[in-house]
Amino acid sequence: MVFIEKIGQGEFGEVHRCFLESRQVAVKRLHSTSQEDELAFLREIRVLGT
Repeated sequence: MVFIEKIGQGEFGEVHRCFLESRQVAVKRLHSTSQEDELAFLREIRVLGT
C-alpha cells in the first residue's frame, strides 16, 4: 500500500487516498485504542460495505 495524501478526517481518525495493487482506495486509520471506539468503527465499516 502506498499512501498518497490525507483527504479528510472523521470521528475515528484520518482518511487517506492510497494505491493498493495499482488500485486507488480510501483508507481510514483508527486513532483511538478504546474498545468502545473500535466497536463503533467496525459498525461504521459494516455500513460502508453494504
